Amino acid sequence: MGHAISSLSYFLSKKWNNSKEIVMVGFDSVGKTTILEKVKLGDVVPSLPMANFHTEIVKCQNLELTSFDLGGDYRNKLIWRYYYDKSDGAIFVFDSLDRDKERCENSAEELHRLSSQMAEDRPLLIFANKQDFKDAMNMEEINENLRTRNLRQKTWYIQLCSAKTGEGLNEGFEWIWNNLWPKNEVVQKIRL
Repeated sequence: MGHAISSLSYFLSKKWNNSKEIVMVGFDSVGKTTILEKVKLGDVVPSLPMANFHTEIVKCQNLELTSFDLGGDYRNKLIWRYYYDKSDGAIFVFDSLDRDKERCENSAEELHRLSSQMAEDRPLLIFANKQDFKDAMNMEEINENLRTRNLRQKTWYIQLCSAKTGEGLNEGFEWIWNNLWPKNEVVQKIRL
């Protein structure tokens, strides 16, 4: 699976007709940094949970992926909002292994805040991470916990994935890329 992910960097580096910016958000320990390491290096580098606020940007020619680690601090969430309405699309990373009611509720609230502050026509990808564990939530549980039927986005999608193994990441990135550019633009696609 690792060699397929390494081609993701090549996919990101293709020249597009115009520049796009995607924001990736999620609470602490959901897998954002692991996803970024897969994108940048094609492999997972051990990382420590980030204290306070952490931002990382991956630029590949005309595409910029900005990742924010919110943590539980409300002040961090205020910073996120600035980027929501300016982005061309968003990725929300959800820990589908964490069944804590309060964390699930906080995730649902932040997902709906993101959805309400982005333009309706911008794509929203939800990475339901940690599917490599047998106790991970299934699609029905994820939809219920995140209350996805109430999202205001016209175009949204949940991709089950494992940032650690790379499973599902290619499919998720391919979905958001295909929904970033208008259908009339010719975009050269490659299989990741």
